[in-house]
Amino acid sequence: MKDIVIFAGSIGNTYSIVKSVTKRIKTRILIVFVNEKYASFFRYNRLVYDTEDWKIDSIETFQKKIELWYDKYLFVEKPIVYCTSDETCILISKMREWFEDRFVLTLPSNFIISTFNNKSTSIVEAGKHNIRLPLSKDIHNVGDIASVEEFNFPVILKPLDYRSLGMIGFKVLVCYDYLSFKSQSLSILEKGISFQCQEYIEGGDEKSWFYIFYRSKNGTIVDCIGKKTVQHPVGQGIMAIGTSCDNETIKNISRTFLNQIDYIGIGGIEYKQNKSDYYFIEMSTRSEGFIRISDIAGIPIPLISYCDICNLPYYTFVLKQQDGKLYVDIIIYLIHILKNSEWGKILKIPTLLFSRKTIINVYPLTYYWFIFKQAIRKLLKM
Repeated sequence: MKDIVIFAGSIGNTYSIVKSVTKRIKTRILIVFVNEKYASFFRYNRLVYDTEDWKIDSIETFQKKIELWYDKYLFVEKPIVYCTSDETCILISKMREWFEDRFVLTLPSNFIISTFNNKSTSIVEAGKHNIRLPLSKDIHNVGDIASVEEFNFPVILKPLDYRSLGMIGFKVLVCYDYLSFKSQSLSILEKGISFQCQEYIEGGDEKSWFYIFYRSKNGTIVDCIGKKTVQHPVGQGIMAIGTSCDNETIKNISRTFLNQIDYIGIGGIEYKQNKSDYYFIEMSTRSEGFIRISDIAGIPIPLISYCDICNLPYYTFVLKQQDGKLYVDIIIYLIHILKNSEWGKILKIPTLLFSRKTIINVYPLTYYWFIFKQAIRKLLKM
């Protein structure tokens, strides 16, 4: 069996890949966390062979680290590489030839990685393929602010890429009128940061759709579709609860798009529904944070991708999506309840978690213990 190497930036997403594959396959799994300190949570995990934290400040540093690291392991076959952060996708794309000589990548082409990890170029490229788009404007200077006055409000502000996300401090910010938009824009521009402004598509969390997929080299697509039932913050954040729900319109739009751009690998697309229209919001060129929903929905994308690359018969699986299955990120959901003072929902958590329809975003037990200790410390300081 081929080894798996995960270049990671998050815990839940990374462990979801581990759990999905090891449910049926026994193989060696190595994890490298880039610019995060999560390795200790996996160090004594029976499913993970080895894990490290790397501090990376340049492509040169990454190259030195990966070359030394690679020489430590005697890989019999090319390992399969998965990514769980935008940063690791981009770093690998900058060393593509070196990686392809030594690994099998689940990443798309360098063009797709560079294009869809930037909000400006992703909107332009998606528009070339007749996908419906919200009205957008990149804000680079004070002169760009006035052009948004003609937009329909509210609008949302987004960082252009993962680098500016770290500097700007939010994933999505909603501005309900032009004055609040102008004030926020001036504050961001003062920091020397460009960003994107986009008309807000009306509708609550139930109108936010996800499409996660794997497209093989021969063009076969397996996909899982559903709704972001609860997000934190509401309408603009991480998926706390998701529900599998097939949608032929989204499936047809997405498959046509993926075939046109010849996407090969794992990824995800987010849409926002307004009446019968579906607006492209963004694309991920890596495993999505909530990819675990694909397991309970009957389309285990990490496992299928591994089997496809290893020429194992994944078509023995029943590849028909099961609708009405729930994904719960219990930590994010609890934060959502506490911050919105929705105390009544706490009583419903046991029913939600122990339902046969539910799958929980998994974290190593050591991480849960870490969160518990942090919570106790905060309570003692109150």
